[in-house]
Amino acid sequence: MLHRAKHGATRADNMELSGHTLMLHRAKHGAARADNMELSGYTLMLHRAKHGATRADNMELSGYTLMLHRAKHGATRADNMELSGHTVMLHRAKHGAARADNMELSGHTVMLHRAKHGAARADNMELSGYTLMLHRAARADNMELSGYTLMLHRATRADNMELLRLTPDPVM
Repeated sequence: MLHRAKHGATRADNMELSGHTLMLHRAKHGAARADNMELSGYTLMLHRAKHGATRADNMELSGYTLMLHRAKHGATRADNMELSGHTVMLHRAKHGAARADNMELSGHTVMLHRAKHGAARADNMELSGYTLMLHRAARADNMELSGYTLMLHRATRADNMELLRLTPDPVM
């Protein structure tokens, strides 16, 4: 159950992830509001980078700091996301790379297998003992998160999980 933060609520968003509760605390940084990320009809408060800021957005997840490093223009590095003290290495898919993206989530290894060009398989993501089937669609990646659907908009040139600005693309 991903409870939507009410308008002006200064509490934390509760996200029930297959029985587990993730407290998504609002980032301090003097931000007045939080950006809404639509997660299967619910709203996740994800603070967007300020105007032209090249720093990382801080998202407090159950008292921990989740550093969502923005992928720079043409950067071929990996986006580091710190989730509950652990390091989630979100390896950006290089141009033509045929390897799998490793995402470490709270000590567990989430193997985010990159969908190859024309591959018709499903990406398996193990999240703390639970299996999330990351079904590849032609335009958007559907991630079934304990019955909910997370639409991960795929980039046309690289497999970029833009968790920074996950506002629905008008093109979609």
